[in-house]
Amino acid sequence: MNCKLILHDLRCGLLRKKYLLIPIFFFIPMMAARAYCRSGFHEGFAADFLLCSFRGLLPVLGGDLFGTTVSTTEWMSVVGGCLFLNLDYCLYDLKTSGHQLMIRSGKRVGWYFSKCLWNVCSCLLYFLIMVLMGLLFSAMCGASWNSLHAGEVTSLLYFGVSPIETLKTWEQLTIGLLFPFLTVLSLSLLEMTLCLFVRPVYSFLAVISLMAVSVQIASPLVIGNGAMGIRNAIFWFDPLYRWQTFLSCLTLIGASLLAGTVRIKRMDVLGLKE
Repeated sequence: MNCKLILHDLRCGLLRKKYLLIPIFFFIPMMAARAYCRSGFHEGFAADFLLCSFRGLLPVLGGDLFGTTVSTTEWMSVVGGCLFLNLDYCLYDLKTSGHQLMIRSGKRVGWYFSKCLWNVCSCLLYFLIMVLMGLLFSAMCGASWNSLHAGEVTSLLYFGVSPIETLKTWEQLTIGLLFPFLTVLSLSLLEMTLCLFVRPVYSFLAVISLMAVSVQIASPLVIGNGAMGIRNAIFWFDPLYRWQTFLSCLTLIGASLLAGTVRIKRMDVLGLKE
């Protein structure tokens, strides 16, 4: 990779109008936390707004069909929003300036890893905007800033299935931010790699289908569960669950990088159409 290529991807890949959609994806979960805070019965903290976005669903579905549908739609929108933003840039660049660069310089792997770096930065930007929105909503609701520790509001948003408010701050951030970030990043890299094999719409549908499977199967081995704070909180005290979640994400990231590298080396860039 060279600095000019990386800067090109960061400039052209991150400064896109599509990123203006990010606040829309987080609006519903933020409003849910805001509703609890404004009810006046529960004291809110800034962390409550940061942990509500990727809360996900309970492991056992059923019962309240409407509530389950709303929670599923909310979670799919938040996770799928990042996947939607990262869907088309890699293939677009490949069919425009990318194939010319690879023909002239022969740096196919460098081009691909530059796109991977852009993907990481795009996911980081997605989460950064989510954090800024959480801080903005907490300020609007007069939530307490004297602690990053989540309070009663998060416990209610997590349906009280786990005493998340009793966990340490780093544990809460791991449950509600770190694991979701690693999961979303692994899914995004998988989606980008699949775009080198099939059309972007098929790649997007494949990853969304994988997310749908994770809604039904509460296992860290099914990628998608790591982006659900509720399930992370329930199984937090099981060390095996934590390691399986972490290693599943790393395995998918590594497999995507390997498959993408092999594919880009063998791809017929001369036959690409703009």
